[in-house]
Amino acid sequence: AQGPDISSIPSIALKQVEVLRDGAAAQYGSDAIAGVMNFILRTDSSGAEVEAKYGQFYEGDGTTYQVAGNFGLGLGENGFANVSLEYRQSGATSRSVQRGDAAALAAAGNTAIPNPAQIWGQPELKSDYKAFVNAGFDLGNGRSIYAFGNYGTRETDGGFYYRNPNTRGGVFSNDGGVTRLVADTTPGTGTTCPVITIGAANEAALIAQVKADPTCFAFIEKFPGGFTPRFGGELVDYAGAVGTKGNVGKLNYDVSFSAGRNDVTFHINNTINASLGPNSPTEFTPGQQIQTEKNFNIDLSYAVPVKGFASDLNIAGGFEWRNEEFELIAGDAASYTVGPFVNQGFSIGSNGFNGFRPSDAGVWDRTNTAFYVDLEADVTEKLVLGAAVRTEDFDTFGQTTNYKLSGLLRATDVLTLRSTYSTGFRAPTPGQANVVNTTTSLIGGVLANTGTVSPTSVLGQLLGGKELKPEESKNFSLGGALDLGGLK
Repeated sequence: AQGPDISSIPSIALKQVEVLRDGAAAQYGSDAIAGVMNFILRTDSSGAEVEAKYGQFYEGDGTTYQVAGNFGLGLGENGFANVSLEYRQSGATSRSVQRGDAAALAAAGNTAIPNPAQIWGQPELKSDYKAFVNAGFDLGNGRSIYAFGNYGTRETDGGFYYRNPNTRGGVFSNDGGVTRLVADTTPGTGTTCPVITIGAANEAALIAQVKADPTCFAFIEKFPGGFTPRFGGELVDYAGAVGTKGNVGKLNYDVSFSAGRNDVTFHINNTINASLGPNSPTEFTPGQQIQTEKNFNIDLSYAVPVKGFASDLNIAGGFEWRNEEFELIAGDAASYTVGPFVNQGFSIGSNGFNGFRPSDAGVWDRTNTAFYVDLEADVTEKLVLGAAVRTEDFDTFGQTTNYKLSGLLRATDVLTLRSTYSTGFRAPTPGQANVVNTTTSLIGGVLANTGTVSPTSVLGQLLGGKELKPEESKNFSLGGALDLGGLK
């Protein structure tokens, strides 16, 4: 999945939020397959507001600090700039009990077992900075210009599953915990490393022997109590939009351009690339993902009198051009390298999250254009009807056309009924179509990749993959509202 990050908008920057729960792809396009959320920004041109929040769970963890401010500035007599800032920091939580396998190891005398070995709870939010600006200027004669944008950074850190020092495959044992996985660091020289049976009376002595012998190595030396990888990332998100709106006679217009970028760099530590053996680092940068978007919109509306109708027929229409780009950047070499000990049964890549390989990296983009028409009118004092149709052309999978019919009936002074029927679609993003998540393992003595690959990559096509198609939907809703104030 690849969804929008609405948390990049400080809540103090919002005047209100509107929710359209019906499918609205016929009006707004791909992302509106299940409805629309409209975030209306504050337009205060004066005054200031500051708020601070502090919280903690009853368990004594998860301490959260948040400070936010909003202030308005006048731009001459006809303009405004509204600025919002927010900083948040949230500690990790733990609702953990010791894992059964870890507790058994501790009971058996392993003093290196962490307690808890694995943490269940929310990750740590080390820092979260957000800034948002909304500005506008009235040009007179029903015309205005506007702009808004944001900048934010975030850093998080959380834990993965516990790696048991007796049974973890590809690191500590490859036979389910019967014997330890021991590497020969000088293969081909006649070295014979001891076979260590887990739980045997001489196990500790043999581990000490391996530790003292530079030609043999076992990860139990580095992690006698096992390990739990820590995974997190640093995110940078920024976007901006500029536009102008107004009217020429009865024709209303809104023309805008927007662009945004979301960049996340992954980090993982307290883990290893087992195939590198004793030379493996314990910290890695597995890679980076970047999403960039550009949008150009023209929206027009015009009210036409229709004889016999209770209101004018509102005709709306518009054009949209959109470009999305997804970039995958390879991680540091140690996070994906096939090390020299792979043929001895050790796993490849940073354990827990393999780094993106140079062969995985790339830049993929998609461009689409769309036209829509939307009609709505009060046919009578009690009946409102609407219809919309939108056609889009994607340079990847082609064209799609969707429509929507809606109606509202004021049946009585008390009861109002509403209903819609629409078709919709959701186009797969370039990120969904091209992201790679692979691990490399020694399976039956053969080095093999397992995981998720792009259906249009060379490997994906060999496996029968084809270009992803849009999800399609049909949406029907029926609702009613009671106005008890209308009762006589």
